[in-house]
Amino acid sequence: GGGRPGWLGAWVPGGSGGALPEGTGVRIEPGSKLVVQVHYHTIPGAGPDRSTLALRTAGAVDHEAFMLPVTNPMWVTGGEPMRIPAGEAEVRHAFSVDLSAALPLFAPSSGLPAGQSLLLHAVGLHMHTLGVSGSITIAGAAGDRCALAIPRWDFGWQGNYLLREPMRVVAGDELTIECAWDNSPAHQPIVDGVRQPPREVLWGEGTGDEMCIGTVLVTAD
Repeated sequence: GGGRPGWLGAWVPGGSGGALPEGTGVRIEPGSKLVVQVHYHTIPGAGPDRSTLALRTAGAVDHEAFMLPVTNPMWVTGGEPMRIPAGEAEVRHAFSVDLSAALPLFAPSSGLPAGQSLLLHAVGLHMHTLGVSGSITIAGAAGDRCALAIPRWDFGWQGNYLLREPMRVVAGDELTIECAWDNSPAHQPIVDGVRQPPREVLWGEGTGDEMCIGTVLVTAD
């Protein structure tokens, strides 16, 4: 549309397609352009891309949904580097935010005002190959709640997870995303039969870089 771009969704290695919760949908205005961003790993012998994209559409839904990426913007820009030192077996980084108050930052195209209470329907987490565990939790007046916990991260099998019941998030609730990595010598990739030496890793889009980003599917409460 005419505003800042919003997310329709994301796919990662090991992920599969799936429908949004019944009665919800992400709005696509007529005339909008859909942009698909793909990260390639051009290993020797890789074949041509054969990706396809299928969308399920509806004329109207009961509740408009929004897919929000959640991470520390300073990690992305490098203003506060997400350093994972070479040789360290346990490195953790966390970012906390009042998601309701930060809606203009994380959902600029939604039109939702800061302070809007939300219903959280699905969550996801993304790291790369050094990741070992991650979580998304919410703390507030309703107590401490866990939206997602992945104690044994596997880069080859990741996706979004639909909650059994929507989780209510109100102004003042603090959402925290935490990721842990193993950058020890024993946890390095093997290239041409040789295990690579550890190096300091920062935020980046390459498989050899790292990320700590959550996705949350929400509707207005």
